[in-house]
Amino acid sequence: MKHHYLLSIPLFVVVLMTSSCEPSQQRYNMDWALVQGGDSLAWRAIDYNDEHWEYFWDFEKEPIFWSRMKVVLPPEDLERRNFGLQIVATAAYDAYWDGVYLGTNGRLGTDGCQEEPGTCQWFTPVTDTLLATGEHVLALRCTTAGEDINFHSYFFIDNYFDLIRGPLQISKYMFLLAGGFLITAIYFLLLFAGQPNEYANLIFSIICLGVLGLLMLEHLKHFYQYPYPLQRVRLETIGYLHLALMVLIPMFFVVHFDFKWKFPALLILLLVGGYM
Repeated sequence: MKHHYLLSIPLFVVVLMTSSCEPSQQRYNMDWALVQGGDSLAWRAIDYNDEHWEYFWDFEKEPIFWSRMKVVLPPEDLERRNFGLQIVATAAYDAYWDGVYLGTNGRLGTDGCQEEPGTCQWFTPVTDTLLATGEHVLALRCTTAGEDINFHSYFFIDNYFDLIRGPLQISKYMFLLAGGFLITAIYFLLLFAGQPNEYANLIFSIICLGVLGLLMLEHLKHFYQYPYPLQRVRLETIGYLHLALMVLIPMFFVVHFDFKWKFPALLILLLVGGYM
């Protein structure tokens, strides 16, 4: 029955190929986001001097803070139309482009109101009249009500319809791969049910389920706009799945090939996994 594992090799090859071949899009990244605690609408202006702002801030000092990010658009790209922004930030915020209000993601926890967490990603169009040659500033007026939230923010600017369609294009390939791993996991689980002594089948089934979980969590942002407090839970779960696979994959080879020192090797793997 060992030849059954060869059937899954093309599936893993496809994962390696597609994981580094996302559709390339012309996007413009900003410099590192600058952060300042407090609240002043003057901070939204494009000509505001933010040289004294910092890259990190203790958010327990102030219930509200601002983040400023800058980008330069080259003249040749201003011939394009229908620009939009994809903003990624772990906060509820009001967004301003060169001082002009774009919209609100969630509801800020100010003036006695309880914060309503915004989504981790937020899309908004930018009118052509707000785009010109030179530097532009995206300012976010933010609050973070979640406990132990490490704030970070960045954004992309591109054709608005490409921005919102891009994640859906990636998701369709992810669902195909996820379905393949699910079928493979069920297949080897049924093999183990028919041959209870073949523990390698059970381990391989769990490995496929682990890879399935990684695929779903890694691409979750492409098909589900989740609240920003879930970002930390998502990343921690991805880390735990990587750790589990780090232990399970060597364990599969130890059991499948029936190594001479199988039990000491399994014990070492379990100790390493527990230590990590």
